[in-house]
Amino acid sequence: MKLPEKNQEVSLPEIREICMAFGYEALWKKIEEDPPPRPFKSDGCSM
Repeated sequence: MKLPEKNQEVSLPEIREICMAFGYEALWKKIEEDPPPRPFKSDGCSM
């Protein structure tokens, strides 16, 4: 899976897809229950 470039805005559906691809279901559940107030921007780190 290609991850977003540094500072690229990432939508909630994209965050979900990334979490599922890397086995971070628990992290997605936390994000889904309390979504960020502002759009998320990638820090450019790999998973």
